[in-house]
Amino acid sequence: MSCQYTYSGMCAANLHKLKWKCHESMPDPCPACKKELKRAEEKRKRELELKQKLEAEEQQRLMQRAEEQLEHDLRMAELDAQINAAMDAVADAQIAQQRTTDLEQKIKDLEAAKSNAQKAAAIAQARADAVSAASSSKTTNPTPPSNTQTNTQPPINPTPNPSSSSTKSSAKQAPPSNSKKTKSGTSSKSAINAAPTSAAHQDWLHQKQVKGEQNDAIDGIMELTGLEDVKAQVLRIKAHIDLMKRQGVPTNKERLNLVLLGNPGTGKFSPSIFSSA
Repeated sequence: MSCQYTYSGMCAANLHKLKWKCHESMPDPCPACKKELKRAEEKRKRELELKQKLEAEEQQRLMQRAEEQLEHDLRMAELDAQINAAMDAVADAQIAQQRTTDLEQKIKDLEAAKSNAQKAAAIAQARADAVSAASSSKTTNPTPPSNTQTNTQPPINPTPNPSSSSTKSSAKQAPPSNSKKTKSGTSSKSAINAAPTSAAHQDWLHQKQVKGEQNDAIDGIMELTGLEDVKAQVLRIKAHIDLMKRQGVPTNKERLNLVLLGNPGTGKFSPSIFSSA
């Protein structure tokens, strides 16, 4: 007959109280510990499955975000390419328009140069014809000798006439008339304007006659003796200012970088030249 005496004790983990009969051995492992171990294993499996599920969902979200970002980048790159193409087209159109404008301006300048050359040639031919005509008229119609050279010497009169001698002396002492001075002054001025003293002076006379240019200050400079470099520089500056006016560029922002050299009193400062130009 089995002994029914009941024994009690703690499990191996010293967590649960165990009871067993005398004829039975001590439960090993502890049923409570076994259940708790099973529950812990199930809990760990559930947590692992949940973690794996969350990680899969996070990985899916990251992949979706990466795909959306890639699609966005591709769209932005496509738009940038379209914008660059449009800007390139605008730049090409502007360059073509500028080239057309430059070509038209060059053609106009060429026509104007040809016209000015023809006018200058006509003026030079007219001057040459006038000079040849004047020289031929001088050779064909020589100046008649004066009365003092043609008249024969009067006979010697032992009794000179006092009235005639006084008349001759008054005629010798009489000054020349103002009309001769005026004519000589006008002719000298016209000779200065008509006969150029240098290449710059000739260019300025051509501009006055062909283009109708007028500038008293430049006239005064051209009438000076020497200073050929200064005259040429003045015409270059005037041509540059005229070009700026045709192109619509403000002249008050242009720096001409002038250096006027010379001793004091030689007229280095003359703002009327460039203000009138």
